[in-house]
Amino acid sequence: MADTRLKAITIGVRHHHGLAALDFAAELVTQVATALRKVDYEVTEIAADTLDAEQLGARIQAALKACTADDLLIVHVLSHGELGDGDSTVYVLGSDGIKNPVLDVDQWLKNLQLGGPRTLFLLDLCCAGTAARLPWQQRLDSERTRGWVVAACQRDQAAYDGRFSQALVAVLNGLRDNEFDVDPTVSHVPLTTIARALRQEVNRLTVEADSYGQTVTASLQDISSDPDLPFFRNFGHADNEHTRMRTGLHPALRPFLDELDEGLDARHFLDRAAGVGRLTDQLPGQLIGCFSGRKAQLIELSGWMDRPEVGGLCVVIGSPGVGKSALLGIMVCAGHKVLRRPTRPIWNEVERAPYQVDRLAAVHARQRRVPAIVRVH
Repeated sequence: MADTRLKAITIGVRHHHGLAALDFAAELVTQVATALRKVDYEVTEIAADTLDAEQLGARIQAALKACTADDLLIVHVLSHGELGDGDSTVYVLGSDGIKNPVLDVDQWLKNLQLGGPRTLFLLDLCCAGTAARLPWQQRLDSERTRGWVVAACQRDQAAYDGRFSQALVAVLNGLRDNEFDVDPTVSHVPLTTIARALRQEVNRLTVEADSYGQTVTASLQDISSDPDLPFFRNFGHADNEHTRMRTGLHPALRPFLDELDEGLDARHFLDRAAGVGRLTDQLPGQLIGCFSGRKAQLIELSGWMDRPEVGGLCVVIGSPGVGKSALLGIMVCAGHKVLRRPTRPIWNEVERAPYQVDRLAAVHARQRRVPAIVRVH
C-alpha cells in the first residue's frame, strides 16, 4: 500500500525494583534500532535506567497512537516480565516492578482489534510466550488479526541475557543482506520465516553460552489462510520479466527456468566463481541466452524428445559444472507448453531445440525421494 509507513519503537529498561539489573539493555536497544533502520523502519529508540510502569506504558501507547490503521508498527521491548493471575496474561514490568494494567500485553492486543495499526510485538522478557497463546486469539480469524507476537520464551520459561534481542539483530542484518532463501517473486519475507530464524538463532546462542534453554514462541496462524503481513521486505525481490514469468509457474517448474537463466555453460560457472556478474545483472529485466556448444547433445536429446511415442529412458551424465542442468533446462523450457513461449529468447538460437511436447512432466528431483517426486505430478 502506497500510504503505509513502517514505524518501530525499541525500548529497554535497566533497573527494576527488587529484580536483577539488565545492564545490557541500553546497548542492545541501540543495536536493534540500528538493524531496524537498515530494513527501512522509522525508529523511536528508548534506553532508560529507570522508567516506571506509567511512563513505560505511555511511551508504548504514544507509538501506537502515532500510527494510522494502514501503518505497520513493530514494538520491541526488553525488560522483565511477570505472569498475570491464572496465567491469563503477561505484564511488562517497569522500574517500579509493579504489575500495572497499562503494561498488560493481553489488553494491548485486544485494543488493537478495536482499531489501530497492524502491530508486531517482539517481547524479550520472561514468560513472554503467554501473549502468543492467549485462548481468544485461537478463535480469531487470521485475516482480522491486528496484532502478532514473537516472544523470547514460552510462558513457563525465563529469558536470559537479552539473547532474543541479540538474535533479532542478527536476523534483521541477515534480512538486509538477503541471506534468506525466499523466492524473488515474493515482495516480503513471511513472518513465519522470521520467527523460525529467531528461534534458530536463540538456540545457537544458548548452546554457545552453555546456558539454560529458552524457546522462541510466536502467534499461531491458520494454515488455510495467507494473511498479508508485509513487515519485512524481501531484499532479493526483483520485478522483471524473469520473476513475473516465475510467478505463474508451478513451483516444480521454476528450477528449470532458474537453471536456464543462470548462463548454461561451464565457462559461465567459472566466470561466476571468479566474480563476473550475470548478463541479466548487466541488462536487468531481460532474458539473455548464453548457451553455446553442445551441438551433438542438443541434436540427440531434441530428437529423443520429439518422438515420445517411442518411449524409453534417456540419462544425462557428466562431471560437475559441465552444463548438465543447462542442457536439461533447454529441453524443458523449449518443450514445456507453459515455458516455451516466454523463454523463446533463450533457446531460440541454440543448435537444436525440441518441439513442444503435449504431455511433458518436469520435476526438479534434487533432495527429493521417489514418493515426493511422484506426488509433484
